[in-house]
Amino acid sequence: MGVIMLKVRNLIFIAFLLNSFIFAQENDDVEEVIITAQKKEERYVDVPVSVTTVSGEALEIARAGYVQEIVQASPSVTYNRTAGMRGDGIYIRGIGTSLFQSGVEPTISAVLDGVVLGRTYNFLTNLVDIERIEILRGPQGTLFGKNASGGVINIVTKDPSDVASTDLYVQLGSNNERNLTAAFNGPVSQNASGRLTIFNKYRDGFITNEYHKLDSSVEELMNGNDSQGFRGKLLWFLDNGTEVLLTADYENQYRTGIASTLRAVPAPGFIDGDPATTNATCGVVPSEEENFSTCMNHPAFNELEHSGVSLTVTRDLENHVFKSITSSRDSSIATEQDVDNHWDADWTVGLARNGGVSETQQFTQEFQLTNIEPLNGLNYTLGFFYFTQDLFRNFNRRVTWPAIGFDGTGYMNADVDSTNWALYADTTYELAEDLSLIAGLRYTNDELSYNFDRPTGPIIIPNIPNLSQ
Repeated sequence: MGVIMLKVRNLIFIAFLLNSFIFAQENDDVEEVIITAQKKEERYVDVPVSVTTVSGEALEIARAGYVQEIVQASPSVTYNRTAGMRGDGIYIRGIGTSLFQSGVEPTISAVLDGVVLGRTYNFLTNLVDIERIEILRGPQGTLFGKNASGGVINIVTKDPSDVASTDLYVQLGSNNERNLTAAFNGPVSQNASGRLTIFNKYRDGFITNEYHKLDSSVEELMNGNDSQGFRGKLLWFLDNGTEVLLTADYENQYRTGIASTLRAVPAPGFIDGDPATTNATCGVVPSEEENFSTCMNHPAFNELEHSGVSLTVTRDLENHVFKSITSSRDSSIATEQDVDNHWDADWTVGLARNGGVSETQQFTQEFQLTNIEPLNGLNYTLGFFYFTQDLFRNFNRRVTWPAIGFDGTGYMNADVDSTNWALYADTTYELAEDLSLIAGLRYTNDELSYNFDRPTGPIIIPNIPNLSQ
């Protein structure tokens, strides 16, 4: 499978990549890596936690275009994919959570430009214009809170600079794949710089749904993707040593649902027709190597939408740095799944369709105070964190039972509201030149409330009343 990638910097330098990557290194100097794994700028070699840093260039080499593909750049990260992206999970060292239930929270903390994200699907974004990704392995509860017992994935996007530049990135591939990213950077006034990044990614599906011949309302090609969005940043430098960074972003992902194919002959009755040969309705032939077709009579898709705005204020004080991060974010995911991957043959019971939508609105406020030079051998970071999230979940399911003429639909609605605030302190005391004592403390107050409404009784099971609480 061929892939053509073009990258243009300042509209002068052009690189062509065809199934391999060509690199040019200007000199042999080793660049010092600065990271913010402990919520302050430190040299990578000085950070006393297990952390892996993946640069934006390394992500391009690995062709990791989505958060789900970080696994291609870091072997300690695994990703659990589900038919509806709402239940996807990210794992570090095998520890993580798949969030099917609305009241379950992640054990891997997701952070985007300093903003903690409440749900895993809030984090399933396109990786465009990335400065670096920091993967912190193991519990990080002191600095990142109760949802970091398995680790942290911290994404840092590129900030504006006062050097004018234009970066273009084009990728073409099979299945009509075409990815475009453009980043425009430069000064907008005497003391301010801006950066605007826009992107569009598209790829046709590679599984053919033969049922499209009978009903054009279902997608013909499955497992495809269509994404677009932008990120804008404005950075002001004030005379009193204060930096103000305003960030706004939007993204939409539409994915034709995950489709399974018949790789071997399934249990009798699953295929409409002769199970040893061909499906009479669609003409799907089971095969381990050659079958890239299915027959699903219900639409299947995931549509994920993110938007947010954040304001980061950094102020240099005497031997201290004070930072305030204020953010508001909205996310929604709509799903439709053909659960039985079937075409309504006259069989026993069919879980015909699952669908619904999840919506979250979150607000966060964090204050940090970090010393610059050690105070009598003591370095410290003090902070206050506030988080509130409103989650709405609608779920509906259709079940068919042709043998008794049953065709029913049930649904439920749920609201989960959470509020969290915390005080934390992380300290390092230098006992000797090569020996330090590290101590941390965090106090957390967490409140969770929910409302549940199931206007319809459980499908098929008789005499079960409705439930609201």
